[in-house]
Amino acid sequence: MKKIVLFAALTIACLGPLPAAGAIITDIQSSFDKNDPFDLKLTLAYEWNYHNTQITREALQNSQIVPANKLEYSRMWHAMHVGLAIGLYRDLELVFDLPVIFADQVKVGAHPNVKSDPQCVGDKLYESCIGDIDPSADPWNFDDSTQANTLFDIPFSGRSRSGLGDIALGLRWAPWHYKRDHQYPSWLLGLMFRIPTAEVKTPYNDGVGEGLFQLEINTAISRRVASFFEPYFDLHGKLRFATDKSLFANENDVTQTLVQPGQSMGLTLGAEFIPWEVAANDQHVSINIGGGLDYVFEGREYAELWEALGSSNCLTMYDCDLTTYTRGPKGVDDPSAKLAEDQRKGQGFPRSDGITDIEHYSLFSFWAGLDVQPVQYFQIGLQFKMAYVTPHFITFADAGKDALDDNDQFVTGQNSKDFNEYNPKYIESIDEVGQRFRASQALQYSIMVNLAGRF
Repeated sequence: MKKIVLFAALTIACLGPLPAAGAIITDIQSSFDKNDPFDLKLTLAYEWNYHNTQITREALQNSQIVPANKLEYSRMWHAMHVGLAIGLYRDLELVFDLPVIFADQVKVGAHPNVKSDPQCVGDKLYESCIGDIDPSADPWNFDDSTQANTLFDIPFSGRSRSGLGDIALGLRWAPWHYKRDHQYPSWLLGLMFRIPTAEVKTPYNDGVGEGLFQLEINTAISRRVASFFEPYFDLHGKLRFATDKSLFANENDVTQTLVQPGQSMGLTLGAEFIPWEVAANDQHVSINIGGGLDYVFEGREYAELWEALGSSNCLTMYDCDLTTYTRGPKGVDDPSAKLAEDQRKGQGFPRSDGITDIEHYSLFSFWAGLDVQPVQYFQIGLQFKMAYVTPHFITFADAGKDALDDNDQFVTGQNSKDFNEYNPKYIESIDEVGQRFRASQALQYSIMVNLAGRF
């Protein structure tokens, strides 16, 4: 039966033209046509996002490393996208996007399965102990901690961020388009450059940018196979490169194992259902349903705990190693610094900015949307999207790189050649096996409402 349905759909796709335009995913502005000398589309889109992640931390129980319930992370942000699309030529479009962040804040609390018993001894370590994060906190009565060996206090609230985001400019071109020639599907090629124009966010400011130059590439194809049905697919990828003003610094070309954020690629499959359409007047109602798979490679990221770790007060002198190995092995002070300054900074080591190495992961997403165009020059849309993020480590740095000519097989602060082999971004207290944090049961939700005017 499935083969018969598929054969029928393909047969319809190869038949004569149907009086309709392309799907939203392949919609493009075109100029210098015979009866349409110029196209312009202005879009205002409101976007609400909510991310929730339960975070575990490796712990030792019965001589085995197990995931212990520790934290719950949430992030909510509201944004508006101002978009402009201009037809430069026939099926060639210039695209502009300016995100405006109204509010963006991170919160970290105890994992919902953390028990009420605050004791951190014996077998209770696996179920209830959060003392390795906030030793002064009772899970049911959190108090601010003043101890210098605390990773961070919970509940933790990050900065309330707002401002103009990173501007994007791009080109979209349709070598074939169904609305121009019904014997072809609508095939679109896109290239978008996102420029780091926003203030780079740190744990101590209200910035919303990451200081990254981003290149987004995609190709999409849609085809009206019936008067009410248009399937589509989209293949896309994103390349991200750190700029000099970002926090993604390369401290050591030899021993730093990761520098750049993780690149990504993905596939989208979906369809539009058109229950009502008056093609002659550019009026329609369409329902958009689809799903996607995205894969993100390992890299350095603003992960769930970046703001809490980056603003931590813990010091190496109090047995809380939230520093790096840039200047030498643990316990060796910078000889050029004064003792008081060494103690204040944690024995002379530079402090973590919160950016961590993360493990590769995937996102499985689903969305449903409604698009209404009641008149020729006005469009309104609504979309709900949900994504599941596969579990992955969010503190995942390698200790460093062992030199091949130093007569040993492990990473050390000073090897026989008087060379520091440590990764300058490795943080022993959170990156060492048995102490790493892992994101699990992560869900992302978003709602977008957009208004578009065509001229």
